[in-house]
Amino acid sequence: MHLPIVLPGESLFSRISRYVALCECTLEQALEQLLGDGKASIHPYLTSSLKVVGLFTDESPQGLLLNQTLRPLFAYYLPQYSSVIGNVSVSSNDIIRASQLSTFRGKEHLSVKHCPMCAKDDLYHFGVAYWHLNHQVPGVEACFKHKIWLVHNELPNRNHVNGKLLPDVGRESTYCNDLAREFAQFVSTQIQNLKAKKPSYEVLCNAYLKQLGINGSLTLSGRVKRKIITKELFELSEALF
Repeated sequence: MHLPIVLPGESLFSRISRYVALCECTLEQALEQLLGDGKASIHPYLTSSLKVVGLFTDESPQGLLLNQTLRPLFAYYLPQYSSVIGNVSVSSNDIIRASQLSTFRGKEHLSVKHCPMCAKDDLYHFGVAYWHLNHQVPGVEACFKHKIWLVHNELPNRNHVNGKLLPDVGRESTYCNDLAREFAQFVSTQIQNLKAKKPSYEVLCNAYLKQLGINGSLTLSGRVKRKIITKELFELSEALF
């Protein structure tokens, strides 16, 4: 049995969830069929075991990583760990450690997010509501397309994946602020850019330094004014929520 065909903007986690939902067996049996391990843990946006999962698709493991996980985004901003994050063979624990999740997610419960309006559109066009990859970026709390807040859905068990946990089209929609929408749009554009070309870390560094200079965030000797930037980032994160 193959994984369901990928839908527009869908995450690999979502495809595996739909696979589990379609299987006429228990969650453990479905994971055993797919990964050879009934207790396997499937991360919602840093999905691992791509070589094994790829056997159930017509796509390459690298294609799954690039187009249906957020690993390229993390690798781009953590170049010192990019070789681990971009490796299709490493374990989930190694990817999570390399992605530095524990440094900024704290004790927050792992969840998947959805836009109620997107869920309704998906149900109308494809017959099923599914998890959109762009919505899962940490810090993104809004759908830029519909300008509403995303709904958090806490993952219920250590396997994370669950065939019964798909976006609820009945959830109420609440409009977000402009800053949250603009940030979500920026992140979505960045993800698309990463898919289109191989990232250049030198170009990224020079572009950021140039912008920091324009903003007055560099000293005359070219050093970064870290306290000012940290304060501004804190104020931005407050405003986003």
